Amino acid sequence: MANREAIQKWADALEFSDLDKVQGDLRLPVHKGNHIYAWGYCGLGVACKVYAEQFGVSIGRMLDNESWVQADGYVPTEVENWLDIDRDVQKKIVNMNDSEQEDSPTLPEIGTWVRENLLKDE
Repeated sequence: MANREAIQKWADALEFSDLDKVQGDLRLPVHKGNHIYAWGYCGLGVACKVYAEQFGVSIGRMLDNESWVQADGYVPTEVENWLDIDRDVQKKIVNMNDSEQEDSPTLPEIGTWVRENLLKDE
């Protein structure tokens, strides 16, 4: 059973996000000219950001440390356990986020999907 409180925080962070969306990684630098001006996140990367803020973990240390990050773009085990979501859900988010289609979902649209699919009454 998913952690509804954690998923609510994740969905809120996605839906009300002004973060840059990136593809292919949980977090990547966003450049303006030759300088990094922000960090961009994928849909699952936003979950990691929320986790880091809630538990006082350094997001950089968490995501840049290969012992934390799962293979194939999945969130670290600690985040996976906190959300209590399985790999099928994560794969769905990765596929939505990394879609090469012109109308691929924005972070707020991914947040709406998370809310509608993971927080619906059972």
